[in-house]
Formats: sequence, C-alpha cells, structure tokens
Amino acid sequence: MAEGRSGVSAAWAVLLFPLFIITAGLAVDHWNAFSRLREFVHGGVVPDSLLHSTRSGREFRLLDQSGVNGLAWQSIDTSLAPAQLPSSINLRPDVIASGLGLMSIVTDEEGLWDGRYGIMANPDERGRSWERAASVTYFVNGGLQFATGAGIRVHGGVSRSMPNKSLRVYFRQVYGAGSVPSDAIFAGQSFPMDSLVVHNDARGMYEGEWRFMNPLGYDIARAVGGLAPRTTPAVLFLNGESLGLYMLTEHLSADYISARLGHDDFVLAKGKRTKGKGGSQIEHGDGRRYRRLSRWLVDAPAPLQMATVAQKVDLENLTNWFIAILFVGATDPFQGRAVLDTSTPEGKWYWITWDVDHAFRDARETLDNAWELDLFPSLLDYRDDPRAVIFSRLGRESPAYRRFFRRRFEHVLSCVLTTAFLEQRVAYYQNIADAYGLTDQAFFPRLKSYLKNRPAVLRRQV
Repeated sequence: MAEGRSGVSAAWAVLLFPLFIITAGLAVDHWNAFSRLREFVHGGVVPDSLLHSTRSGREFRLLDQSGVNGLAWQSIDTSLAPAQLPSSINLRPDVIASGLGLMSIVTDEEGLWDGRYGIMANPDERGRSWERAASVTYFVNGGLQFATGAGIRVHGGVSRSMPNKSLRVYFRQVYGAGSVPSDAIFAGQSFPMDSLVVHNDARGMYEGEWRFMNPLGYDIARAVGGLAPRTTPAVLFLNGESLGLYMLTEHLSADYISARLGHDDFVLAKGKRTKGKGGSQIEHGDGRRYRRLSRWLVDAPAPLQMATVAQKVDLENLTNWFIAILFVGATDPFQGRAVLDTSTPEGKWYWITWDVDHAFRDARETLDNAWELDLFPSLLDYRDDPRAVIFSRLGRESPAYRRFFRRRFEHVLSCVLTTAFLEQRVAYYQNIADAYGLTDQAFFPRLKSYLKNRPAVLRRQV
C-alpha cells in the first residue's frame, strides 16, 4: 500500500543494541530506558563513582574523557537480533501480515509520562536532554525493514499541544545504528538517514478533520520542480498501543543535506519561528552568510535586477517554491530550509519546502471557499525572510523577472499541475485513507473543490 516502499526486503540488521543509556542529569528513580535498568543499577553493575545522591534520588552525573558532560557508561546487549528487539516482538502476527506500514516504538513509560522527566508530559521541552532511548522497528508488506535502538523526542511547533504528538527519531551509535538507509522506508535514491519524523498530520478544523496536507503539498512542490522531503504512511504503535495513521517523513537535518551534497561545507538556515527564538535560525555553517544575504537584498540599490539576484540565489528554485506555495495556499508560507553550498564559489542559495500543513484549507477560518485565498500580500510584505524581499523587489523593479515568473507560472498550471495529475494524487491518498481505516474522510470533497478552483483564482490574482 505504501507508495514510499514496495516489496519485501531482508531485515536491515543492527548488531549492537544498548539495553539502556543514561545521560547527564537524569535521575534513575524517575526514568530509565527499559525496565531492566533498575535491576542493573540496584545490582551494583554501575560503578559507585558514577552515582551521586540528589534530592530526587540516586542520579548519574556523567563525564566523558574530555571532561564534558555527556555519555560515560552504557550496557550493550549483543544477543538481541533485530527481530528480537522489544519493538519487533510486541506486534501481533496478524497486524504485521496486514502489509500496512507499521512503526513500532518501545520505551520506558516513565520516560514518556513522568511529570518531571517525561517527554509527553513536557512536550514543549526541546534538545538532547529531552531525548529518550527506545527500540524502533519498521514493518511494511509483512516484512521487517529495520530494527534498532534509537532516541526519540517530541516533534513540532503548535502541534506539540495535540493529544497524539509527532515524534522525531534519532539514529545514534550510542543506541544502536548510527544511521538507517533511506530506501528501507522511502522509494528512490538511498542516503544514510540519521533522523526521521513520525508525523501526525491530522489537523482539526471547524468543518472536521483534515489529513495529508503536508504529503500532498510536497508532491506538488516536487512536481513543480522544487525540493521537498519524501513521505510514506504507517500506523504508529507506541509501547504496543496503536496511535493510528502517521506519515513517516524525511527530516531536513544537517546530515540530510550533507548526505546529498557529499560534504559538510554548507550553510543551513531554518525558516520557522520557534517559541522564544524569533525568525530564521542557523542550524549549520557560517550564519553570517545568511545574514549578509538578507542585508544585501534590503540595501541593494533600485532597480534590483533579476541577473543581479541570480548571482547569489537559484532563482529557478525559488520561483518554483513561490508557485508551489501559491498553489497550495499555505498561510504560513515562510517555512522550509535555506541551503548554500560553500564548497564552491559558484554556490547559490536554494530552498527546500517544509511544513505546509496550512495548505488547501483556510486555516484561519476567514473564507467560505479556501481556494479564493490571496497569499500575495503575505509574500510581498513580509520582511523577515529573504524570499519575501526577493519576490517583492523583483516583482516591482524587474520587468525581466515578471516575464520569467508569468511564463513559468502558466507552464506549471497548464502542463504540470494538470487535472489528471491532481486527481491521481488525491486518489493515492484516498486509497491510503481506506487501507488504514480512516473513518473521517469528509475533507476529500473539499480538497477536490480546492484543487479544481484554485488555478482560475491564481490566474486572476497574478
């Protein structure tokens, strides 16, 4: 069923799996990776020199060889084969035989729900200290694709307040595998994958629940010629409990970019507002390069010419991003990742589409017909992102870019985002909804109306 992965492959084996990991500042009386942890601690396996008395109980205060807080001790159980991991053995055979994508995660309940240390009980907390050890197994078409130890965190922004939260899975050697080949999950070219988003893409609306905004938005972005992560469906089982349909999604991390460029000489900027952190943030490389781009775009003398911007920015990539965002109607458009390959003087900034869950519907509930949404004010007036400055200034000051944009825009609407293409993609997601037992599918007629009417509205607006 999952378009992202077909056929039954041999299990991608992970030979070493840590039975438990203890990180700095975590009290063992409140959290452990697996239930056997207390048995090991109370049995005296851990050296006394690593144990300290605190108000919250016996705690590990760990130092690595360099004296920096970090991992200092772990227990490795080399006897556990991938098929023997807790996440591999806790699903019934008939569930596995269904052929559906299944993501099974097993971790300690206290690491999820303890009021002080649980990641589900404290969903707004971020960073490595809010990562918990787990075993993770992925099945599809009745076969085990991979199983390993991994770290899990809560993922997302506003969605962290939802009952069924999205998760981020980190593959690290301290847990098991340092990476997983992406073709164990996703179709297409394979890259080492160091992290994965397990995304609950259900979004409630006054008119009912919506699904598949991100996956369909990414399909459209790629069809237009842009860049976007791959997705595939799976039922998430957390400690044996089904949380329903989730979308496994490539995580746009620095390692994601490095694997595709083949080197680490790049700048990666995250274009998303995070609570308490303002606008775009630098995730990798020299952040001054990104800030210089923003200043240069604002300060460049008028009229700003298309050829001038094209010296620093991949304008074809950016134009494709604009067109995709306009078409899907994402009301929080300036998400995604900006990348600059600094290994060559010819490197130009380009963008990867991410987080379009406001697409295809009026998330602000101001319009009766979401396809009438006009995004141009947002795209032209926003000043905290280089994309807005480029689009605004070139749109006003460069006749050459206006011609280029209109030609590209009309080609996309006439030859790329055709009725046949859009109907095929909707049918694909309807098949997923049926196969995974989604009972609320009332959003599909509204989605079809949006896709039918949006092209004419955009032609009037442009």
